[in-house]
Amino acid sequence: MITRIKNTFSTFFRLFNLKNRQKVLWSDLKKYFVDSDLHYGIFESERYIEAKYSIDDTHSEFRVYRYFFDKETLNFVSLVFIHQDYDQDKTTDVFILSSHFNNLLKYGVVRVSPDTCTIMMEYTNSELLPFLFPGEIHSQILAHYNVSLDLIWAFNKLLIEDQDPVFIIADLQKKHDERREKVLPSTPPKNQEDNTGSDS
Repeated sequence: MITRIKNTFSTFFRLFNLKNRQKVLWSDLKKYFVDSDLHYGIFESERYIEAKYSIDDTHSEFRVYRYFFDKETLNFVSLVFIHQDYDQDKTTDVFILSSHFNNLLKYGVVRVSPDTCTIMMEYTNSELLPFLFPGEIHSQILAHYNVSLDLIWAFNKLLIEDQDPVFIIADLQKKHDERREKVLPSTPPKNQEDNTGSDS
């Protein structure tokens, strides 16, 4: 009962501070990471947080994830760098695989920069959700991480193991079928070393 009352007052407070929601959300995002045991860097002047997560069971491979609230689109954005400096000869296949994922993703989009040979994935949602329900910050970070694992796995198959996009897509479907009964992790895993910078 007390918790419900506190949550109601918190919601009213946020509604009265709707014009200042970017400031409130930035504080919420920082608090989320400060209260966690994850390795991260807070970049106060650019207003984003960067974290490095392990993406395999042996903690031998990592990716950089970035989180921020976009002032122009009014979205909460989660960004991951899937591959950088890939072989330029693979660009056509990279676009084929990216298009497949873009047809499937509900809240995210895979972006390819052929000039820098970089693949990234943005996962976006309206900032009003985490503004009214702060727990949505954790939900989006986790959902983005879990989706990113499939993309990283698929592009590794393409760029490292030189597999055809058609077979990668078929294998991914089998992978989904096999793990339907498995429970996804409740939080991104910690990295073994904290190599993330910070300007704060």
